[in-house]
Amino acid sequence: MTDINPRAKRPRTSDSVAIENRTRDAKLWFEDGNIILTTKLTLFRVHRGVLLTNSSVFADMLSIPQPERDEDSFLGLPVVEMFDDDKDVTHFLHVLYDRGYYRGGSATTFEKISSLLRMSTKYRFTELRNEIISHLAIAYPATLEKYKTDTDPETQQSLFPLFAGQHFAVVTLARETDAIILLPAALWRSSCEEIGEILGGIVGPGGWWHRLSPDDILVCMRTKHYSMATHVLQDNHRIVGMFKHCENANSKTSANCIILACNGIIESSKCTVPSGGNQFGLYDTLVDWDPFLGLRPQFCNSCTKFVESFLHRKREKRWKLLPMLLELGEWEDIIQQACE
Repeated sequence: MTDINPRAKRPRTSDSVAIENRTRDAKLWFEDGNIILTTKLTLFRVHRGVLLTNSSVFADMLSIPQPERDEDSFLGLPVVEMFDDDKDVTHFLHVLYDRGYYRGGSATTFEKISSLLRMSTKYRFTELRNEIISHLAIAYPATLEKYKTDTDPETQQSLFPLFAGQHFAVVTLARETDAIILLPAALWRSSCEEIGEILGGIVGPGGWWHRLSPDDILVCMRTKHYSMATHVLQDNHRIVGMFKHCENANSKTSANCIILACNGIIESSKCTVPSGGNQFGLYDTLVDWDPFLGLRPQFCNSCTKFVESFLHRKREKRWKLLPMLLELGEWEDIIQQACE
């Protein structure tokens, strides 16, 4: 039996299922197939040509002459043992035979898209890998404008059903598959979760526990503290001194914009300091931070324009610095690596 990874030969154990007792996948068992792939539980009878055409790993492996041994064949066909999850192999083979099984940008499931990204990365199906990363980048983009679009309920595109722990799951998947282009947005959104969930993880559908690695937990906690306790609070206090051209500064009938701004900042700051619970920083400052929300109609025209310009500039600056804050380098390096 040929091993897909000869250096990691799996020893036989007492609970291994003999090949003749493994289940044949009903949809991926072709009577004219000329090679058998097997996981620890399932058999797939497929075609060498399909594997060779789509995967350079299979092309390299199957081009190496193998010694003929009875234990390396089943039903007279060569057998390749794969040490991947049954679901991952099933999704991967389905898409090799039917490209309509998965289409980038179309609605799918996270199970399918994560399986396909793992398998296309491992078996070097470059076209599929790039398509999946582009798909995920719709929800975890590399530009602020696209990020704002995706986080807006009115404009975001639902590519797969959202689930608890999703951001943690995407971080883990991106790390596993070296899809670094997804990490800035995924880590940032993870840092916007509650402190208790960042530290302990989140239970998702089916009881699956989504946890960040210890290193990513540390990154998210540092990012949360910097963003909320330092960055936002400093900007809140700095902005008050910038209402230099308030049209109502000397008015006896209209509210002074600086006074309104101070009141807005006081209310906004209540969301950025601990209050005995674990809600510290439980919002996305890249899109939600606006200490003057609700006060705009009371501002004079000059101060309204100033506030909008100030908030836009600050968000752009934060986005530019985001990868460095998350210890990922700079955007230019991340984008260049994604294009290689």
